[in-house]
Amino acid sequence: MKLLISIILDVLVVMVLLIPMIHGFAKGMKRLIFSMLSLAVSAVTAFAVSGIFAEPVYQRYFKEKVHTYCENAAENYDITAQTGDMLSQYGVEIPEEDIRSALSSAESLPKSISSLAATYGADAESAAQLEKDVDKMLSEDIPAEIESAMPQGIPSGSLTKGQIYDAARALARSPQEAADYAESEIAAPAATAVIKTVLFFIVQGLMSLIMLAAFFIFGVDFKSAPKTAGDRAGGAALGLVQGAASLLILVMVVGAAEQASGGLFDIESLSSKIFLPIFNILY
Repeated sequence: MKLLISIILDVLVVMVLLIPMIHGFAKGMKRLIFSMLSLAVSAVTAFAVSGIFAEPVYQRYFKEKVHTYCENAAENYDITAQTGDMLSQYGVEIPEEDIRSALSSAESLPKSISSLAATYGADAESAAQLEKDVDKMLSEDIPAEIESAMPQGIPSGSLTKGQIYDAARALARSPQEAADYAESEIAAPAATAVIKTVLFFIVQGLMSLIMLAAFFIFGVDFKSAPKTAGDRAGGAALGLVQGAASLLILVMVVGAAEQASGGLFDIESLSSKIFLPIFNILY
């Protein structure tokens, strides 16, 4: 998924820079000025509209489906039983309810489980190793389970230790509570960021068409070819400026998506060769 996103972003960078230059050279400076005006109006409108409507779109059309998907996934992962199996490997048998209680309420889950094991007879060395094993289990299994619980197209991103522990506590309490947490704290921010980006480009495209229609109505001539080499050169130069503006807009949209995702979508984790260096310079 990250590789695909990286490739798409790199291709977009090349397109937003080259296409306006070629267009400007072919069409000339005058026509490109109107194109740049259209771009500016369209971008501002799209940024505002996508910011306003992204969350309502998610709440109305996606929230319930995502929650159901997350709940079905949570029902197939019994963190209490898995922890109990790990304890058994150390020769410690603990009632399921005690394990569930330790997982669902403790601040530090690995420490809580190792302390519980010590209470039931585990020696200090075993308890210390168990703490490390529980931490490893949570750090590896919980992100993997959450990623599998996300509907296709919604990235789970990189979870913090706090999010991992919160998800584990919710899983220990019930699949319903785990689904509530995964949907509201992980899926919703990520999905809203994706929707915001998609809405931006849809609205920008529609506004560009509306602006083109407005220019046509007011008699702007888009058919006349550039008459001089200077007009073409000026068009190409303005095309480069337009491309740079479009690139800045792309960087802002992707940056806003990263912020809206609450850290779940990490730009720095992408393998992009073109977009990422530019992003780091501009954003």
